[in-house]
Amino acid sequence: MSIFKRGSTWRVDLKFHRAGEIANRITRTFDTKTEALAFERKTQHAVTDARKAGRRLPEAKRVDQVLDDWWSEAEGSMSSNYRLTNRYRKETWKKQPLAKRLIADLTIVHLEDWVQEQRDQDLTESTIRNNLFVLSSMFKHAKKKWKWQLENPVTEVLSDIGSSIKRDRRLSEEEFEQLVKVFALMRQRQQDADRVLALDPEAHITIKRSEVVDDGQEERSIRLSYNPVLLYISAAFEASIEAAMRRGKTFLMKWSWIDWNKRMILVPFDHQGPKNKVVPSRIPASPALIITLMELNGMQNGSPIRRSSEALKEPVFGDLSADRAYRLLKLACELLQIEDLRWHDLRHEACSRLAELGWTVQQIQVVSGHKTLQSLQRYMHIRPESIHRLWGRQDPNLLAA
Repeated sequence: MSIFKRGSTWRVDLKFHRAGEIANRITRTFDTKTEALAFERKTQHAVTDARKAGRRLPEAKRVDQVLDDWWSEAEGSMSSNYRLTNRYRKETWKKQPLAKRLIADLTIVHLEDWVQEQRDQDLTESTIRNNLFVLSSMFKHAKKKWKWQLENPVTEVLSDIGSSIKRDRRLSEEEFEQLVKVFALMRQRQQDADRVLALDPEAHITIKRSEVVDDGQEERSIRLSYNPVLLYISAAFEASIEAAMRRGKTFLMKWSWIDWNKRMILVPFDHQGPKNKVVPSRIPASPALIITLMELNGMQNGSPIRRSSEALKEPVFGDLSADRAYRLLKLACELLQIEDLRWHDLRHEACSRLAELGWTVQQIQVVSGHKTLQSLQRYMHIRPESIHRLWGRQDPNLLAA
């Protein structure tokens, strides 16, 4: 059976082999059975089309292995300048965690996360783009020379790389409030899942734009499968702005990391990351974040329920993954017609809000974990209006004038 359920997710495991072909295996994990079935159908069609066109499926090799194969085969036709410049980039790619993935399993989402990590390390857009060009050359070679039926995921990611080293997307108050409403509706509908599905096992969640905002625009809606992860999306969204943590670490956070007495998130050493983008070992939790965490954890006599043993190992946001959260944000933005917003922008928003509150750079670094002032400055985008509030603290009469 190529599709089966594992925990709360659905796994697709496809194997292809016929005489004269190298055996190939493609695996993917999805949040819903519908998504898994759609991927299976798409892959089966792609395999059929490839064989009709005389193309081959990609061999079951890792990205680093394919990089070496491409380089050794194409090196002779490279100019000396290209070879000198890009040999280092090729070797750098081989050291990336992504290089250990099978070439057929490398997706746009993986590369988008990698791009954000490079930006966190303060690399310029041009450097990121040049590194992606090397990977793209490998994909083009595999398709042209080896006749692999392989989509190049780098193409779409490259289109999102600008010439600026700074991204200054901020959430407006209206956008924030509307997104909070959409995620709250997702949670509310999921809370009714048992009752609804008992009446209609094929039922889906539908959220209309008019439920969130009444602006006279054409009605729009989004459709979702019932899934327990929807219980966590609202809290994850608000917590990401309050905690200023990177997306990957946010969704790895476990209840054992929370120190209720000291109001701290205690990040274990093995989760603090490499030196160039280290996560602080102790992250102060804001009052709003503490409230959000308490609501998720549960309360007893006005205090958080104390967890023990296995309950402490449970993820704070359940089975909600970073990729799933990103897709839910995109759906919400599509419904609300909010453009050019990424999950990583919430980290920018967090740092910017702290700066507008009058925090010093050193204080913000304690929360965000940025290694250098230059890197942190790329995350702080101050609205001119916030300056008036700071003046008002010194002399409230200035605001009344």
